[in-house]
Amino acid sequence: MFLMLTEEHRKEALSRAYVQAVGAKAGVIVGIKDRGYDYGIDGSFHEVSLMNGRRTETGIALDFQLKATTCIDTREEFIYYSLDADTINLLASRTKRANVSPAILIVLSLPSQPDEWIQLSEKELILRNCCYWTFISSLTNNLYSATVKIPRSQLFTPEALHDLLEKISNRTLV
Repeated sequence: MFLMLTEEHRKEALSRAYVQAVGAKAGVIVGIKDRGYDYGIDGSFHEVSLMNGRRTETGIALDFQLKATTCIDTREEFIYYSLDADTINLLASRTKRANVSPAILIVLSLPSQPDEWIQLSEKELILRNCCYWTFISSLTNNLYSATVKIPRSQLFTPEALHDLLEKISNRTLV
């Protein structure tokens, strides 16, 4: 008999896989932090371009905090996600500072039943549902948690990632 990861660790692993897949499709470097401590940023995306016939990092980066849940409140135009206050304040403070890499929240919405999270065959691997992304720009005075409102249109896709990196490059982000 073998022991399985906790459900929370399985969700985290799936959220990392989703972000890696989006980054690979977008053609950017994805750096996910694997370390024994967590100071609120789970990883970063780094833009790559062709310079003098050689691929190189451009210096344009976007950090992210990653979450996965089966408890998203989905409504007509928005999803609502409960997030701890410390994470909200960390991300909001990063948004307001001028000389730091911007950071987004990425939330993977999973079906409520673990058996529905992935389906695979010889021809495909399906990870259900999707990730949403948002900037958090307002601090919270709450002590424990607050609800984050994310437009359903903000799906985390390769195109969305390219758009975010372009806005960082043009200094038109947020």
